[in-house]
Amino acid sequence: MLKQQRLRYEAPEEKLYVPADPVAIAEVINNLLSNALKYTPSGGHITAKLERNGAFARVSIVDDGRGIPTEARQYLFTKFYRVEKSLTAGNRGTGLGLYISKNIIELHQGEIGVTSQPGQGSTFFFTLPVFEESKHDKLVTHKEGPEGIRGWFTKRSHR
Repeated sequence: MLKQQRLRYEAPEEKLYVPADPVAIAEVINNLLSNALKYTPSGGHITAKLERNGAFARVSIVDDGRGIPTEARQYLFTKFYRVEKSLTAGNRGTGLGLYISKNIIELHQGEIGVTSQPGQGSTFFFTLPVFEESKHDKLVTHKEGPEGIRGWFTKRSHR
């Protein structure tokens, strides 16, 4: 079913680099966008934002969907938790997406969270430290590989 949702991306004026595994971070973004698409009604709006917040890059996925009940928010990032059946009706899932996302972000020394108002939508966000050569130089590898000359720590082995 086509929901005729509008998806928008807001980029920062400056380029931001983070010492992160691109496959793992793509998984987090996919989880957050997927949830926004599921729980935002037809004709709704979803905005993905990237901005600098001090020493961190902040990614936000903002929707004008159903919102999340206050009492449910404390459990969102726990294993197998799914918000009440009224919100999940017709949507399949394991309840692991946000749990996995939280673990990935914490392994990258970032934070993940949500703000929400029932009936007004939600903002899921995560932060990652911005790359600083003096601080992160030990993460840089100078050997050539499938990703090129610069590589960060990775979630998956390439061998």
